[in-house]
Amino acid sequence: MNQYKLLNIILVCIIFSCNSKKPEKEKSLIQKTQFKTKLNKYNPISICDCNDDGINTLRKILNIREGFQTFQLYEKDKQSVNSIESLKKDWTLIRNNCLKKFATTLLIPSDCNQPKKIEALRNKLDELKISTS
Repeated sequence: MNQYKLLNIILVCIIFSCNSKKPEKEKSLIQKTQFKTKLNKYNPISICDCNDDGINTLRKILNIREGFQTFQLYEKDKQSVNSIESLKKDWTLIRNNCLKKFATTLLIPSDCNQPKKIEALRNKLDELKISTS
């Protein structure tokens, strides 16, 4: 009988230890890793995906950079510099994969493809000394 009680206690301990929640820091790291993995396998379904993802990424870069009056102030904020560098890598991945998949079709404007808008965002970033080439 004592053996059954001991076995039950051990079993309960194992069950609770396996169900314990992961710390927030570990969850955050896992989510970042999953996000990076997702981006490294970026596979747009349509030109619309390329357009939307490209514009959103360029806007994020522009929003960060426009938060600083000068390039020197921007350079002093390492967190912003790192964020923009990461977003620029995402932009490069989006651009390269879209060019491989859709080639010159990306240059033809349509309802969901706005190459002029992308060009305007990139020109604005160039004026602010942020290269997206």
